[in-house]
Amino acid sequence: MNQVTRVEEVGWGSRIIDSIKGVLIGLLLFVVSFPLLFLNEGRAVHRAKDLEEGRGAVVEASAATVDPAHEGKLVHLTGAAATSAALTDGALGPTAPGALRLRRVVQMYQWVEERNTRTTSQTGGSQRRTTTITYKKDWSEAALDSSTYDQWRDHSNPPMPLRSETFEPERVTVGVRVLTAALVNQAQNYQPFAVQPAQAPGLAALQRPVALTADGLYLGAAPTAPAIGDLRVRWESVPAGTVSVLAAQRGATFDDWRTPSGRTLEQNLEVGDASAAAMFGSLEAGNAVLTWVLRFVGWLLMFIGLSMIARPLVVVADVLPFLGSLVGAGAGLMAFAVASPLSLLTVAAGWIVYRPLLGIGLFAAGLGLAAMLGKLTADRGRTKNLERAAQRRAA
Repeated sequence: MNQVTRVEEVGWGSRIIDSIKGVLIGLLLFVVSFPLLFLNEGRAVHRAKDLEEGRGAVVEASAATVDPAHEGKLVHLTGAAATSAALTDGALGPTAPGALRLRRVVQMYQWVEERNTRTTSQTGGSQRRTTTITYKKDWSEAALDSSTYDQWRDHSNPPMPLRSETFEPERVTVGVRVLTAALVNQAQNYQPFAVQPAQAPGLAALQRPVALTADGLYLGAAPTAPAIGDLRVRWESVPAGTVSVLAAQRGATFDDWRTPSGRTLEQNLEVGDASAAAMFGSLEAGNAVLTWVLRFVGWLLMFIGLSMIARPLVVVADVLPFLGSLVGAGAGLMAFAVASPLSLLTVAAGWIVYRPLLGIGLFAAGLGLAAMLGKLTADRGRTKNLERAAQRRAA
C-alpha cells in the first residue's frame, strides 16, 4: 500500500465563487424534489391499485395444458422450468447441461486509488484541503482506468483481456408453456458451477498459466502471490427446477397484464413453489420499500439543495472559522427545519390528490411539524440573544 499527500490552499474569493455556482445546483435539486415526492405518491397508489386488481382477477392455470379460456387473463401457475439445449460459454468453452442461465465472472488484480480529503478553515476565509491518496492492490470485476490516477506512472493497470458475461438459452419451458426472456431474467438463484481447466480451452488464447483454485480458475504465475494483471475466472449457473409465474397468458407463452384501469402489471417469476397470494405479497412489500426510498431521496434532495443555497452565507462568515462553524450549523438546522415539513406537505398534497382522506391528515401533520420546528428555532434564537445580552452586560 502506497500513500501520497496533497495540500491545496483555496482562497476565500474562490470559495465565494464556487458557493455561488453551487446555489444554481441547489435550486435545481430543491425544485426537482417536489415533483419527485409528489409523483412518487401517485406511482405508489397506482401500483397498489394495480396489485389489488391483480389479486381479484388472477386465475389458477396448469403448466401441463393451455386453456384458451384464459387467453389475455392474469394467470398463476407453478411447474418445472427446463431447457433442452446445453448452455455454453462460447468464447471459453464450459458447458452447463440443463442450466437455465450461465454466467462467467471475471476479476483482475489491479491498482485501486482511494482519496480522503480533510478540510481546515483558516482565518481570513481561506481553506487548507489535505488529500491523502492511497494505492492498494485488490481484485475488481470492473476494469479500473489508471490513466486518471494521480500517480498513474507507478500504478498502471493493464487492459482487461476478459470480461464477465451472462449466457441464456433460446428456449426455457414450464410444461407446455414457453417462458419469455423477461421471466427467465428473474431467475437469480445462481449456484457455483465447477469448471476444470480442460473444460475451458478458450483460456489458452490468453497465453497465461491456468490453475484450479478454491475461487475458480487462476490465470497467472503464482495464485498465492498475485501480480497486477492476474485474472480469476469462475462460473455460476441457475439450475433447472420449480418456478412460479404470474403473468398474462398469450397463447403458449406470457406477456404483461393490462389492468382494468388501463395500466400494466409486469410479468413476474419466483423460484420455487410460491402461491399467487405470496407473489402478490412480495410485490406489495417491494412497492412499500420503493415508496419510502423515494420519499427519503426526495427529502434528501431538498435538504442538500437548501444547504447549497445557504452555502454563500457560510463562506462569508468563515472569515472567522468559529463564526463559519456556527453559521454552518445554523444553515444545516435551517435546511432540516424547512425540508422536513415541506417534504411532508408535498407528500400530503400527493395524498390529497390520490388518497384524499389520508392526505388531509398528513397535511395537518406537516403544518404542525412546521409550526413546532419554527417555534423551536425561534426559542433557540431568543435564548442565544439573551445569553449574548447577559455577556455584554457582564463585560
